[in-house]
Parts: sequence; C-alpha cells; structure tokens
Amino acid sequence: IFSLGCVLLTPLAYLIRPWRALTVITGMTPLVYLPLYKSIDESPRWLQNQGRQEEAMALLERAAITNGAPLAAGLQLSSRASISNSNSVSPTPGVPELFQGVLKKRTLSMLFIWFANSFVYYGLSLNSGNLGGSLSVSYTHLRAHETPEHLVCRLLLEKKKKSRSNEYIPRLHSCLHH
Repeated sequence: IFSLGCVLLTPLAYLIRPWRALTVITGMTPLVYLPLYKSIDESPRWLQNQGRQEEAMALLERAAITNGAPLAAGLQLSSRASISNSNSVSPTPGVPELFQGVLKKRTLSMLFIWFANSFVYYGLSLNSGNLGGSLSVSYTHLRAHETPEHLVCRLLLEKKKKSRSNEYIPRLHSCLHH
C-alpha cells in the first residue's frame, strides 16, 4: 500500500510545486478520519485490563455476530487481579534476551538485512532523479514497479507458507533491474 500511495502522490506533487505546501496538504489528510473517532470501539483487551469485563464481552459478542462466527461456548474473561498475578510469576522477556543464545545470531542477521534493505531502498528512491527525463516520471516508474512485487510476494508467501525472507528475492531482482 505504501508504494501505491507513492504512485498516487506523484500527480499531486506535480500539481502542487512548493514542497512546503505539499507537506502541509498531505499532512492534513488524516483529519478526514477525525469524525470517525467516536465510532471506533475500544479494544476488548484494553477494556479487560481496565476491569470492564462486561463491555469487553459485549464487544466480543458483537464482533462474533458481525463476522458470522460463533463465540466460544463458556468463554470467560479473566479478572484484572488474576492477570496481574499471572504476570508476576513469569517476567516478560525484553531486548537483552534478543542478544543471548540462538537469538543472538538471528537478531544480528535481521539487523544487517534490515539495514542493507533500507539502504538500497532509499538509495534507489533518492537516486530516481538521476535516471534521466522527468523526475516525476522516474519516481512514478520506480514506485509502480514496486507495487506488483509486493502483491506477488504476498501471494507466494501465502502459497508456500515460508518465512518472510522470500520478499527479498523480487526486491533483489528490482535492484538488479534498475
């Protein structure tokens, strides 16, 4: 969706040349959703943590009816006291645990992959002006090329049920293509 938004931003940027005005206009678009604020329900988990079990259960029942799925028979929400007692028994793992044992190698690998992917991704984006021709056309082509890649990756991942690392194969192709 991000790449599709970038493609749709290009005509707007072409029409609104001053970058400050474009920034203000694109920054104000979330205000369109402000009237919807009151119609969005709270999370059942948040309601439960606030000790409002009846409201949480009513919300779960309404969600089950909306989704056409039956609510589990005999479903009971835990009280706030039992939740806090269960949390005190086993501490929640934190960031230091990512750098211990087997996770250390995986964490360092993912950090390197994230850095390299971001470096290439933003390097291509920022360098699109040097491709020749119109900056708008070059940027749109670069982002439009990325949109089908995301869709294909998502379909392959759902079909193969493999790790998310498969998303890097088409992106690598995209880097080599440009």
